Amino acid sequence: MMREETNEFFRRVFEFSGATPVDSIRIKMPHKNVGIDAYTASFKRFLNPIMAKDYVNGFSIWCTPYTKSAARVCLKMLSLFSTERMRMSAAVRLKDDIAHVVEGYYGSSNLKLQSLTGIDLAKYGYDLGE
Repeated sequence: MMREETNEFFRRVFEFSGATPVDSIRIKMPHKNVGIDAYTASFKRFLNPIMAKDYVNGFSIWCTPYTKSAARVCLKMLSLFSTERMRMSAAVRLKDDIAHVVEGYYGSSNLKLQSLTGIDLAKYGYDLGE
């Protein structure tokens, strides 16, 4: 809803919080920090130990400036030479895998959220259980 009906989303947030709505705001939601596609991500997970030290991988003896650079080049090549069909196939596979793992897990809490907010969550693809 935030992406598709931005103004309505924020109107509801103001209403829910009891804050005074600001009608003069023109809200535009640009896509920022758009992630890599599922195809590239499926390879990146194997390169993570040599790419970066972060909150998950706080220390890696394999992470050096040289390995980081090589891994980035590898990911760039994967991204450049993958076809739309390869990317779509990986995205569908990933979505199916996630759906299988979380099937039914969030239904009851989504139903409660729908009742609290009055928003038709099924419209946005949320699982509402049986």
